[in-house]
Amino acid sequence: MFDAGETYAARVLYGKLLVEADGKTFKKDTLNPDPKLRSRSLERAVVLTNLKWDASDGRWEGGDFYSGATGQTHSVQATLVSGKMELRAYMGTPMLGRTMVFRRVQ
Repeated sequence: MFDAGETYAARVLYGKLLVEADGKTFKKDTLNPDPKLRSRSLERAVVLTNLKWDASDGRWEGGDFYSGATGQTHSVQATLVSGKMELRAYMGTPMLGRTMVFRRVQ
C-alpha cells in the first residue's frame, strides 16, 4: 500500500492468478476494458485505488479493486487483521462480495 494523496492505493507484487504456468512470468492485462492497456504486464500494476480511512468503522472504505484475472473493477473495503490485510471486494453490497487476504512483502 502507498499514500496516493488524499487516499491510499496498492500494488500486488505477486499472485498465482497473475503469473503464467512457470510461476515467474507475469501475464498481460488482456482482459482490461481499455484496449490501450491490454498489452501491459500485470507486474506491479496498481490494483487498489481510492481507499479512505474511516476511523468510526476502523477500516478503509470507498476504494476500487481492479482484478487483472477478470478485467473487472469492484468496490472494496479493507481491514487489518493479525498483520494481514483482509480485502472485501464486491459489486452492490459487501454482503455479496468476496474476501481476499493479502500479506506484506518481507
